[in-house]
Parts: sequence; structure tokens; C-alpha cells
Amino acid sequence: MNNKLIKSPVVLTFSYTLLLTFLLSFISCSRDKDEIKIQADPNVEKLDTYVKSLTALRDSSSFGPLTGQYPVESKEILTPAISEANKYILLLKYGETKPGDTDLTKCYADIEKAVADFKASVRIKDVEIPAALYVNGMNGGYIDFGSSQDYATFGNSGSQQFTVELWVKFTNINGFGAVVTTFYENGTSRVRKGWMVNHFNNQKLRMSYAMSTYDNMIEPETNVPMVDYGNQWVHFAAVYSDIGFDGEKDASGKLIVSKIYRNGDLKTTSTRRNESDKYVANDVAMPMTAFLELKSDGSTTRKISGFIKDFHIWKTAKSMTEVNKLMNKETTVSGTEADLVCGWDFHIIPKDNNNIKDLTGKHSARLLGDYQWQRIE
Repeated sequence: MNNKLIKSPVVLTFSYTLLLTFLLSFISCSRDKDEIKIQADPNVEKLDTYVKSLTALRDSSSFGPLTGQYPVESKEILTPAISEANKYILLLKYGETKPGDTDLTKCYADIEKAVADFKASVRIKDVEIPAALYVNGMNGGYIDFGSSQDYATFGNSGSQQFTVELWVKFTNINGFGAVVTTFYENGTSRVRKGWMVNHFNNQKLRMSYAMSTYDNMIEPETNVPMVDYGNQWVHFAAVYSDIGFDGEKDASGKLIVSKIYRNGDLKTTSTRRNESDKYVANDVAMPMTAFLELKSDGSTTRKISGFIKDFHIWKTAKSMTEVNKLMNKETTVSGTEADLVCGWDFHIIPKDNNNIKDLTGKHSARLLGDYQWQRIE
């Protein structure tokens, strides 16, 4: 036996190890080359760029109900396109049968269409979300309509006439609540100015008018007891005219100067206590409010809770026919009417609760404290 031909175990182990290392290195290099070749595929790079841009467009866009935002549903325009692009990347990298040019061309066209469709879905105007406005005046919530002489002054003293009409639904009251008010009162100076729609003694829905004599204010009313009308919509219209209504007089021959309508029906007419009395507008710079009254020292009083809608002030004395047409929406209030002082529908959730423009565009209201928009499905 030739001992020179016999390798030691150490030498054999080294040789096998060297051979294995070489083979693994060869296989690894081959795979790296294949991977480099796949990664260099321009279609893979192009599709990967599409995936990144579409994902960024979907995830960084603003979704919501306002102008310039996208509907949430628009995400579903981009998601399938992203999935399709990812599918083709995997097929190009690892598929036994590679996608052909026709398939890729269609894929690119579908992606471009998805981008175009998504961008075309952007909102060009705010979405109107129907809702009812609830204001919890009993807990300090109220509407601040801002300060304006337009709300309380309607021409020259002694010949003023105006109509306040609205829909209201009461939920809670403790004796005396201001529904809408421009009223100013100073008992020490014995001064009263302006007007106030209010619910009194849990029974009466009335209009309080300040008159030129402090004690001679008039307060025409109609029965709207909470036990019967709580949580029910009621249309209320208060019409006043210093010069009366075409000479109409009561049974004693006194000139009728105010009329109260409940749900379109005339419920009350009133005269002045003295013929020389006249309505006194509030000329103090203070905001008109709803669901509570602001006192001159900034404190709140006469609170009430409930809903309000279709609130309008007119600088004319509306007839019964006109009141009914407004109540029944036979007359559409556009904001362009010559005698419309202001108007808020409160039908739609606003873009900004601190800047709710009225129908005329001249006035703005804000919601403060405890309030809620209750969506109407």
C-alpha cells in the first residue's frame, strides 16, 4: 500500500469545506446576479413608484364634508389600483410566467385612470348635513347673534313696524325663559328697550315690547303650556305696528298695534295702554341672544332649553296670509327680500359654529356653551 496516497482526515475535511464554500459562494453569486437583474427591471421600478405615489395620495389627502376635501369613499378608488400594481411587481419578480406588454399597458392605464377619477372626486362645495340645533340654555348654552341696530330699530320712532317669526321646540324651562331677545332693562333707572320672545310661567309664549312709558310695556301672549307643547315644534309669529293695521280697533275702539299667531292662527291682538305710547328700540350696544338673556353686567338670566329653526325678523308687519305662507314654506326665504332684516334656518351643520352667516350675508351668529347639532337621517 502506498502511504503517500492516503489523505489524513484533517486534509479531507478541509477539502470538502473548501469545495462547499466555493459551491455556496457560486450559488449565492448567481442569486445576487438574478436579484440584481430583477431589481433592474424598469417595469418593477415604474410600478413601485406608482405604489408609493398612490399610497401617499390616498394617505395624505384630506377627507371630509368641506370644499377641497374628498369623500371617504374616494379611498376605494385608489386602493384597488395600489393592489393591482403590487400584484404585477410580484409577478415580475417571482412569477413563473411573466406579465406581457399588453397586461402591463392595461395596468398602467388603470392606474392613471384611478388617479384621475380620485382627483375628480374632490368636493367643489361643502356637503350639507341636515341637522336640528339643540341649545341647552338651562346649562348656559345660547346663541349670540352679535350686536346690530337692525335687530331692534325699524324706522322712525312712532311709526315702527316689524315681524318676528320662528319655529321653536321647548325641552326644559324653569318659569321664565328668553327664547330670542334684544331686551334691555334697568329697574334702577327705569329704562326698558327692545323686544323679547319669551316663555312665561311654563304656560305662555309671548312677545314683550318696551314702550315709551316704563310701566306700560305690552306683552301679547298665547297659550303654549309645557305639559301640552313640550318637545313639540310650534310656529310663533309676533307682528307689531305703531300705526296699526289699516285702522283695525278692538271692541272698545282702541287701535290694535300687535298680533300674535300660533301655528298660523291669530290668537291675540293688543292695544297700547296709552295712545301716546310707542315702541322703544334698544340702542344699547349688546348682542341679540337666544335661549337666555344677557344682563348689562354680563351675567345670564331667563334661561330655557330647546330647538330653534327658520328664525326671521322682518321690517314690515306681515299679514296672516304671509305668516302662513312662511310657516308652510310656500314662501321661500332667499335672503334677498327687501324687508328681511336677518334670518337663520339652522337646518344644516355649519362649517364654523363661531361664524354662522345669516341668509342676507350681513349678520353672523355663534353658538356658545352647551349646544348640539343632532343629525337628521
